[in-house]
Amino acid sequence: MANIGSWEWDITTNVMTASDEYYRIFGLKTKEEITHEFLMRKVHPADHEVVESVISKALLDKKPFSYDYKILTNNGDIRKLGTHGRYMLKLSLIIYLVFVTSV
Repeated sequence: MANIGSWEWDITTNVMTASDEYYRIFGLKTKEEITHEFLMRKVHPADHEVVESVISKALLDKKPFSYDYKILTNNGDIRKLGTHGRYMLKLSLIIYLVFVTSV
């Protein structure tokens, strides 16, 4: 069975909303507040540059994207993840990145 979580990032407010499975993958409490900065603290230091680069490129290119990376869970485990996403514009003003993350 695949472990797949989904999440959205409202770039304007820096608010992320996520599925329960996303929280489980990251070892977080359900509905714990997450922001881009919080997420980047979970990304393994060796993968910071790749993740930031892919996200920056996605915002510029407005095209689908994917990347593989590792995270550090709250209990110290390292997990390898794959994420696929796309750029989305809502109401002509609010920019979202929509992601699907799997273990």
